[in-house]
Amino acid sequence: STSYTSSFESYSSASDVSGDGLWETGVNFKAFVVASGSTPSTSTGPSSAYAGSYYAYCETTNPNHPGASFDLQTTEFSTPIESVAFYYMAYGATIGTVSLQGSSDASSWTTLWSKNGNFGRNWKSASVSVPNAKYLRFYYVGGSSYTGDLALDSITINTVPAPSAVPTPSPTSPQPTPRPSPIPISAPTKMPTPVPSGIPVSSPTP
Repeated sequence: STSYTSSFESYSSASDVSGDGLWETGVNFKAFVVASGSTPSTSTGPSSAYAGSYYAYCETTNPNHPGASFDLQTTEFSTPIESVAFYYMAYGATIGTVSLQGSSDASSWTTLWSKNGNFGRNWKSASVSVPNAKYLRFYYVGGSSYTGDLALDSITINTVPAPSAVPTPSPTSPQPTPRPSPIPISAPTKMPTPVPSGIPVSSPTP
């Protein structure tokens, strides 16, 4: 399989949050923000990134509460996604619900993993199997107040190893080759036998 790791060190724009062309934000809901150090609000969010200096998070300060929705979504993968591993921090009294969702068309989404509530000020790891999706997204619905800054970092996507299926049919082709070999062996044995039998019979008659 092929792995793609995004750690938000090279932010470009909302349409290329990770600087590698894999993640965009604010597609259908509010946008994640890329930041380093602490978030502006006290008692919520990280104090630093998990990897490098930057991470992506949801800013839930007014007017982004109560219950604001955020999305961080991949661009389309030509090879289906097999699994994803990532780090998240859900620290704050009013953390809401974060879900990892998969889709084949970026329209209909299936929830693959979900967490709710305050998990403390440390980075947690997660690894999730993905049933052949071409898109992934993190969908977050914040809580009742500003202490709901959910953060993500170091997201690794693994795609299905498609080329391995191609060489498997090739061993079946050599099977028909042994079949023609018995035919030429039996044919020459019958032809020499009638020729010698006819020559001695005809020579004594004159």
